[in-house]
Amino acid sequence: MAKMDLETFDFYSEPSGREAIFARENGKCFYCLALLNDRNRVIDHILPVACGDNTYRNCVAACLSCNSEKGETSGEEFLRVLCRKGRLSAEEFDSRYRLLQSIQIGLEKPEL
Repeated sequence: MAKMDLETFDFYSEPSGREAIFARENGKCFYCLALLNDRNRVIDHILPVACGDNTYRNCVAACLSCNSEKGETSGEEFLRVLCRKGRLSAEEFDSRYRLLQSIQIGLEKPEL
């Protein structure tokens, strides 16, 4: 069996890819850290689809609330919004921001 190319795999459209992203985020919303379940979880694009793609570098697990509120905003800007609104502490913001950067440069690969 050929090894899968994580850099081109569609983590948004493929069910196994979505599950891998949910697992990478340990069952929590990437943005607000809320616990996710089968009814409140979605895959969100860090950069809007018009600017990004469906690779693991651009997909995170999100709760429906954050996904809806974020809209076409970038993940980086949305984390700032959550911090300004007091929904993330400064420490949580720093941690999320560093993790976002690690995801985008390919250091946080999900397991398929």
